[in-house]
Amino acid sequence: MTPKVSVVLPVYNGTLYLRESIDSILAQSFTDFELLVLNDGSSDASGAIAQSYVDSRIRYIEHRNMGLAATLNKGVSLAKGEFIVRQDQDDVSLPTRVARQVEYLERHPEVAVLGTWATVVNAEGQPDGRKHRHPVGNAALRVETLFDSAFVHSSVTMRRDALLATGGYTTDRTRQPPEDYELWSRLLRTHLASNIPEPLLLYREVASSMSRTMKTDFFERVIRISAENLLYWSGAADAEAEKVALFAARLIHAGNVPHDHSVSLAAVRSLFDAACEGIARAGGGLDEDANRRCARLRFSLARAWSVGRCRTEWGRWLARAAWKIARL
Repeated sequence: MTPKVSVVLPVYNGTLYLRESIDSILAQSFTDFELLVLNDGSSDASGAIAQSYVDSRIRYIEHRNMGLAATLNKGVSLAKGEFIVRQDQDDVSLPTRVARQVEYLERHPEVAVLGTWATVVNAEGQPDGRKHRHPVGNAALRVETLFDSAFVHSSVTMRRDALLATGGYTTDRTRQPPEDYELWSRLLRTHLASNIPEPLLLYREVASSMSRTMKTDFFERVIRISAENLLYWSGAADAEAEKVALFAARLIHAGNVPHDHSVSLAAVRSLFDAACEGIARAGGGLDEDANRRCARLRFSLARAWSVGRCRTEWGRWLARAAWKIARL
């Protein structure tokens, strides 16, 4: 019988935490699922751990190393379920996670992407007091996605047909990682999304995780995707708008970068406001949370622009002159 849910769990050298991750899926209160464990060319004992389980719901697939995005796409292509549940090799799903997400998606057929909040734990699995509390409503999620991912990747459950229609995860090396942010950016343009405002996942932060070893090229890709989002939602398409969008994305991600005033704050504000208006038109308006996030980001852009200008030689001279004039 075809399962309702396909849990896709990519593995690469995951010996330390893989068993705990698999156990958390097998312990779900919702049982109509298959678990696809995809071994992406691991050189450790990950394969042996996965194959040690005797459970008909587990499908073990092994292939040469081809990276996370391609492995996820392979899992989705092999999946039989209506819903794709993401699970990472070092994270833990709480027992009711899948049941809660399936119930929500069945009650809200218009929603294609559903995440949850998450509790951050250390390498030993102990909470460190932090939680990932991403936006809940669709409009706020779209606003947040202008510049950043609005989901904990391994907390997300997606409708398989929507994921396939969007083209799945990109395997273009110039656009990933971040394969998750790149995917959300495309999915949220044509589909609705939400987060369950409850921590249903233990998100493990370890020293070797990609989120803690980001390199410059990673941020450059994030900046480019952010700029694409601003252009899409604002409806702007000319070369000047592209320049402003890249500059605005760099202000948010690179933080107070010195600049020569060649892109005005008015231009940045205008493009960002147009993007927020585009999101409002697409969804029938902005709710309180979405409006609050627009206001916060607008302030962040203005502050980063002002500080960046002051960090140039001309900006420092202007600041000194203003200070001297103020003393007269």
